[in-house]
Amino acid sequence: MSEDDKSGYWIDNDIEKRFFKNSQFCLSLKEYLFNRLSIEIEITLQTPPRKNRRYDETKKYRIYVINKSNSKPEMQQAMSDCIKQIFQMIKSKPKKYNDDKGNDDIKLKRSE
Repeated sequence: MSEDDKSGYWIDNDIEKRFFKNSQFCLSLKEYLFNRLSIEIEITLQTPPRKNRRYDETKKYRIYVINKSNSKPEMQQAMSDCIKQIFQMIKSKPKKYNDDKGNDDIKLKRSE
């Protein structure tokens, strides 16, 4: 994950990006952050703004606060910290598989 900035929090880790392809994961993250921090977020796939001419054009997931009253730097930091904690708490290893339609996806193997 990349550091957050005024324009949101960018997910640039390839494994973590795969979680965001799952709509249920995105919905769960939105609900979790709303319940925990009372913020509403948006998750989009886009190319980050260029910082220099050699910047990587790879698309990344951007997470940002959409309710303006909570988009203060402290709330952005709290959101970033929560997202980091979520990925640290995931103890299951994602396993790549192809469904019968040929789509790549992530399947979590739960440890019991």
